Amino acid sequence: MLASFVDKLVSQDGQLLQYFATVLLPLVAVKYLPLPAPLQPLRWLGELAKSLAAKVLHTERASSQQALAGVLSLLLLVLPFWVISSLLLYLAEYPWFFEMLLIYLCLQDLHILRAAGDITTALQNGDKSSARSLLSDWVARDTAELSETGIAKATIEALVTVPGYRLLASLTTYLLFGAPVTLLFAMLWQLQQIWWPQNPRYHYFSRALSWSNQLLFWVPLLLWRFSLSLSGGINWLFTTHKISHHQDLRSYQQLCAMVAAMLHIELGGPQKYNGVKVSSSKLTYGNLPTATDIRRATVLVKAAIAFWIILLTAIPVIWIGLRWFHTH
Repeated sequence: MLASFVDKLVSQDGQLLQYFATVLLPLVAVKYLPLPAPLQPLRWLGELAKSLAAKVLHTERASSQQALAGVLSLLLLVLPFWVISSLLLYLAEYPWFFEMLLIYLCLQDLHILRAAGDITTALQNGDKSSARSLLSDWVARDTAELSETGIAKATIEALVTVPGYRLLASLTTYLLFGAPVTLLFAMLWQLQQIWWPQNPRYHYFSRALSWSNQLLFWVPLLLWRFSLSLSGGINWLFTTHKISHHQDLRSYQQLCAMVAAMLHIELGGPQKYNGVKVSSSKLTYGNLPTATDIRRATVLVKAAIAFWIILLTAIPVIWIGLRWFHTH
């Protein structure tokens, strides 16, 4: 009886169950089988982006020329690699395996949770030098002169935003559009991390990329804000929009504003890029953050991630249960 039920389930719902397995297995692999940074293809793309910008970006030229150089660089880096990867997925005999591998590679930035823990430990031990070094792998701003407060701010800001751009973007794009679109979103976010729009050097160069990402990542970030609201308490579902939706803030700043209000701390403020100080909105909802607040933010983020993992696991389990009761 059980064998016949399994055969029927595979024949009727195999495609649906495979979709969920293709997402859940990489999540497990990312946690227990992390890939070293030097072996991550998206990091290679980032290094190519740095090298290309160094050759084609001339800040002394007109803003329109810098913007055009940014668009051409974006197309040059994204189109060839994306088309080749998409064709390999299409031609593969076992596309599900390569889709799982692709999602696994796209989720590597979730290791920011572990990095946040290491930074917290370094700060509590008074080792600000190590904390700055660890943080420099995750933010575009200068970290060499950051105080303990600056390190805590930057760590929390990265911690609460990266899963939205990596985890939620990968989940939504794969389930709705498939693996090629998931890869495209991952590449676009990786390039934005390198050509950070707040960095004066890339202000015009990355304008088209920044605008497109604001639009493309709107739904994933909305879902991520929802899960953060749930992890902060049911009352935040009704107050989030009043706190974090300001017209002058970018999407990632809105996330930071919401978390600052939840933790009753201050985030944002001036930042340095290549030695140039850039003003940024202060998101003041309490005291200046410390290493303890990094741990509090980590708990918040872990709870939000757990919500999506439980949901993704529950849907196929419930579906299988319904199939079982329907056939019996």
